[in-house]
Amino acid sequence: MKKKILSLLVTMGLAASLVPVSVFADGTEVWDGSIAESFAGGKGTKDDPYQIATGSQLAYFAKRVNAEEYGEKYADTYFELTEDIDLGGKEWTPVGETVADLIMGGHEYFVFSGNFDGNGYTIKNLTIGTETSPYSGDVCGLFGATSGTIEDVVLENVSINYVGGNHSSGYGFRMGGALVGYSMGDIVNCTVIGLDMKAGSDGSYVALNSIGGLVGIQDGGTTVSHSRVSGKIEESTKKGNVGGFVGTLAKGSSAKYCGADVSVEVTGNGRGIAVGGFVGIGNGVTTDETLIENCYATGNITGAEYAGGFVGNISGLNISNCYAKGDVSNSFVGASFMGTDAASNNYYGTVKNCYATGLVSDISSSAYAFAMQDTMNRSTIQNCYYNIQNTAKNTESAASLTIDDMKTDSFLNVLNGSSNVWTKRNNDTPACGAEPADYSDVYEVLGNIPADLSIYTDESVANLYSAVEALRGYRDLAQQSDVDKMTNDINDAVEALVYKSADYTELDKVEEAAKALNKDDYEDFSEVEKALAAIDRTKNITEQADVDAMVKAINDAVANLVKKAPASSQPDSVSSSDASSDTSSSASDSSSSDSKATDSKSDSSSKAASNASNTNPSTGVAGGAFALALLSGAAVVMAKKKK
Repeated sequence: MKKKILSLLVTMGLAASLVPVSVFADGTEVWDGSIAESFAGGKGTKDDPYQIATGSQLAYFAKRVNAEEYGEKYADTYFELTEDIDLGGKEWTPVGETVADLIMGGHEYFVFSGNFDGNGYTIKNLTIGTETSPYSGDVCGLFGATSGTIEDVVLENVSINYVGGNHSSGYGFRMGGALVGYSMGDIVNCTVIGLDMKAGSDGSYVALNSIGGLVGIQDGGTTVSHSRVSGKIEESTKKGNVGGFVGTLAKGSSAKYCGADVSVEVTGNGRGIAVGGFVGIGNGVTTDETLIENCYATGNITGAEYAGGFVGNISGLNISNCYAKGDVSNSFVGASFMGTDAASNNYYGTVKNCYATGLVSDISSSAYAFAMQDTMNRSTIQNCYYNIQNTAKNTESAASLTIDDMKTDSFLNVLNGSSNVWTKRNNDTPACGAEPADYSDVYEVLGNIPADLSIYTDESVANLYSAVEALRGYRDLAQQSDVDKMTNDINDAVEALVYKSADYTELDKVEEAAKALNKDDYEDFSEVEKALAAIDRTKNITEQADVDAMVKAINDAVANLVKKAPASSQPDSVSSSDASSDTSSSASDSSSSDSKATDSKSDSSSKAASNASNTNPSTGVAGGAFALALLSGAAVVMAKKKK
């Protein structure tokens, strides 16, 4: 327990500049490529999910979903991670490895339809394909295709080399992301740190082509929220759509409180590729349901056909309260926020309360300060701003400001209006809510955790561990109240730590021995009784010295006891000369006559009887020496008479 808490605290310290996400403990097992024969436990229900604790068990999970006869979809089934997992760079096959036939109207596909909870644990060193042998499936990611929910998963150090795959119809598909290639389910609180993704082609025609840092395509009217990704993407075909966070956000789907710190570099001789720092392209008519809210992108974009610091081709998206900070360069058309809406006939969108600070340069055709718009039917741009240092042309309804202007309270108020979704940052432009939460109070409280937890009860330490464990995973500014609650819970758990009891083993021994003594055998037993009465069994482990003092007090009191003098069991001593004189006189008298002897005997008996009643008060023995002397004389007379 103590080791786990210390491991968590150390890792949090290392990740303080990011978020407290990775909690790798010493001794995490590195996957050897083997496949387990079962899960770690659980029944697959909501209250008792299947448990996955090792790389081999995670591989078993993938094997089940990808099994013959279209696999186990695990609808309405629950899974959870119970430990960090290090995949060790071994080749990984996505969970739900093909979905192309579903898209083409068939039924030969593998999709995970259950619920997967990472519990904030980290899956490290995920590797899919290599530069010499890139992965060639139609979907790519930890999960290939999903229609269930994925939450609280953390991926760290992800390496992907991917070229897409062909369907039996002859069409090719390339849908890839670190977490999911093609998602038809909700994604919540997921994080990717250290993505290195290279997307190419095997030369075949690709009908559906979308690459994203977290997810390739988000579809099905679903939502990805409170998630983020950092790293880089290199695309070498110049075809399809690429987004730092999501490649394509399809009709009716949404992204809320998400962020991408991903650089995208595009090379090749293709045409038509749309690249955005956050999203490549939308895919639907302009509806209120296709939303991107409170999201950000900070990576640079290089070499695309249509490039935008936030979105490549808006195509029906409704974007609000978002910002882009990356520069856009070496593209055919480029803008600091939106690459174009012209390529999406009748699929226009809206951009409201957004800003961009990046610069646009080296654009071969048309460069725009904020967004390129169709001159016939423009997308709506409202209350949006760009960096005044941009020399690109401004043909849209966005305003220019200096970066310093964007750091002011007045700019914050302009963005907020009456919504108050934006917050101020020290010497920085406003935050939209998707940025990492403030953990400063958490770190302060963690500093109050005692260095030595071994002196506290197991129950109270377990409660503290549960409070600290809640820090796993990622929380953003919009979830600050969750972080504040974690702070309070940890603080309460620290204050509620209970010391273990002191060791009373030796005291029990000396107490038992002292109580076994008979107080009547001693001159004065009061000091022992006083020491026994002073025993206090409420002492804890930090007060062991007090208990040891109780032991010493009892031992000292017993050692100083004085036993009473023992009572005598023998009569007082008598001198041998007295006894001899009495005995001789009696013998002389008896020689005169038998009658005198008889009288002497009678007289001696009378004296014996008389002395028998005379009790010595000091000895308690009747007659004492006198009775012994008389009885000795009588014995002599009787002996002579027998002769």
